[in-house]
Amino acid sequence: MIDQNAFEEQVRIIDDNLSRLRQRLFRNSAMRDAFLQEKAKLFSDSFSQEGELGLLRAVREEAAYGRFSLLCEGGLPVTRTAGGVPGKSVSSPVLTNRMINMMDRIEICRILARETEWFPQTEDSPFDPWALIAMLLGEAGEDSPVSETADARPGGERIAFLSNLYTDLAYERFSAQLSRCTATYYSDFAGMCEALSYGVITASILPLENSEDGKLLRFYHLIDRYDLRIVMATEIPSREGERITKYGLLRRTIEIPSENARQDLFFECRVILEKTTTLSDVLLASSLYGLSLVRADASTIPYREGTLSYDLIFRVGGGDLLSMLVFLTLQTPQFTTLGVYRVLD
Repeated sequence: MIDQNAFEEQVRIIDDNLSRLRQRLFRNSAMRDAFLQEKAKLFSDSFSQEGELGLLRAVREEAAYGRFSLLCEGGLPVTRTAGGVPGKSVSSPVLTNRMINMMDRIEICRILARETEWFPQTEDSPFDPWALIAMLLGEAGEDSPVSETADARPGGERIAFLSNLYTDLAYERFSAQLSRCTATYYSDFAGMCEALSYGVITASILPLENSEDGKLLRFYHLIDRYDLRIVMATEIPSREGERITKYGLLRRTIEIPSENARQDLFFECRVILEKTTTLSDVLLASSLYGLSLVRADASTIPYREGTLSYDLIFRVGGGDLLSMLVFLTLQTPQFTTLGVYRVLD
């Protein structure tokens, strides 16, 4: 048995060794950050042209995915065997290397999103990440400000829906957030979505999910078919209170909420993952960027055996949505933003 003094001495020695190791890790971490900064700058500079933002050009170029993969592939593990048995992997080192590589990718995207020198700014007009978010989502031109929800629609709002007790209540909640609204009634959902896609109306209301059936695929198929986006949502309980249905206000394009309406936003997207990216990679990125997963739905893709499509809903909160968008664009090019929205009470 070790006496108390010997025990304390052994603990002190181990703690000293751990302290020295932490110091080395800190120095190595600083070096890692510097190299990742170099990689981010190299990537952006490779797309920069006079008068254009390197980041915006990069994420819109078809070559960006391949160049980003080449930039980051150095840390990917090679196939190995253990004990001379073919196909038997040494899982721990490989997984560790892959995790480190993925965290490098996540950090490079954060650096790209935060490199404010790529975005024009003055004392009167400081860097606004929401302006870049709007541009990445294709809502504004490169020199355009973030648009507000209360708007630029001189003729007012024409909101279409199939009238019943619940959609009428949803319309009341949505219209209270907008100006000069007119209700337009339709008898079928497809005709209503088609009218929105052609600009006959400015918005439509669709049910998105309910507490009994989950995600309502029929209506998401309409969203896909007519290329619509969710800009607001609200939850309406049934008369008996046993079921809650989530309704969405749909437009033709993503709409960035005005500054006073950016609290408690939700980000909804669809990702189709290649072999080099897993769902856990996307969730790791969202966690490190401060977004929290609310809902995930998987579905098969016709004629693409073994390939899944994931519909993901994140609560943004105080998270870094800009970095998440850069990561999804560069790491998972088959991704679509379905909505950036508040859920109204």
